Amino acid sequence: MKVAVTGCHGFIGGHLCERLLVDGHHVMGIDHRDRPAWSRIDAVRLELGEPGSVAAAARALSGCEAVFHLAARRPFSWELGPLLAGNILRTSHLLQAMRLAGVPRLVHASTVAVYGRAERLPIDEDTPPRPENAYQASKAQAEVLAEIVSRAGTDVTVLRTTSVFGGRERQSPMHSFLDAARRGDPIRLFAGGKVRRDHVHVADVVDANLAALMSRGDPSYRVYNVASGEAPAERDLAEVIFLVLGRRGQIELGDDPDGPDHDWIVDISRARASLGFSPRPLRERIAEFAATLLRDQAKEASP
Repeated sequence: MKVAVTGCHGFIGGHLCERLLVDGHHVMGIDHRDRPAWSRIDAVRLELGEPGSVAAAARALSGCEAVFHLAARRPFSWELGPLLAGNILRTSHLLQAMRLAGVPRLVHASTVAVYGRAERLPIDEDTPPRPENAYQASKAQAEVLAEIVSRAGTDVTVLRTTSVFGGRERQSPMHSFLDAARRGDPIRLFAGGKVRRDHVHVADVVDANLAALMSRGDPSYRVYNVASGEAPAERDLAEVIFLVLGRRGQIELGDDPDGPDHDWIVDISRARASLGFSPRPLRERIAEFAATLLRDQAKEASP
């Protein structure tokens, strides 16, 4: 197929584009950033949400059969304005451009954060979104926009993803834990290290996106959780990291009023049943990521 990927120069978008190319798809990239050194994608440089972006995006999407929408504002700033522009306005302009270009399918990247503090665990897709902050609200509202266009005939799949880790990223909790242990620094945990959280490898997220691309049928609006299906307590996760690295490290417990204090246990049975989604065991993915970090460290150290 000819497909478009917004946020193609980002962490998940870059990995997705690489797989799409390997699978023989023609990829149209859209991103507001310069192409990074590792990217093989020539993209249209475009900031969705700015004046004129709808017409420009419609031209770029001409002939595309589907769009993967990964461009988003991440939750490192809690200012409302950038989040509204980055997650809601961008999505609105993209959906308008898709309508003008006649693109029939959308795979929309969302987050399990839209559930807020869920009252029951594990969290499945029937759990009502209950945003607790501006980031979560902006991502939930972007989903509403996607659902609205599905009623007008666009086939929409929403993928709510948990914390993603893997090569070329340095901002996930998993990266922080692994990098600290690799350097011999203590892994710092909050809430006694008892919080249970799901972490998923980027390759599994890419698998889910590709499965969503090939999935068709009723209803025209579908939502799936994308996670590893494992949610060890953070103390247990640290022990897995030490085992993978083959060295015993330290755990440092601390207090942080802004740190995680509730569990994120995610049910992925719907994605397993409907998409054939089958993430690799978390320990294997951690070992794979550790090898990537060590390889990157060796490259940086070489003259």
